[in-house]
Amino acid sequence: MDQYFLLETADNWVEILNLDTDEFIVSGTFQCTLVHEGCGDTLFITDGRFDYDWAN
Repeated sequence: MDQYFLLETADNWVEILNLDTDEFIVSGTFQCTLVHEGCGDTLFITDGRFDYDWAN
């Protein structure tokens, strides 16, 4: 399995857009830069979106 690590000097951020404490769901957007440990390849995630159900 390839391992990528967060590039801490990049403009990484997470914005919570919805926090539903009744249904246990959080959603939002994010941006991050990841670097491959072995070869140095870089992944740029610029329009990330998530919906997470923390009850399951």
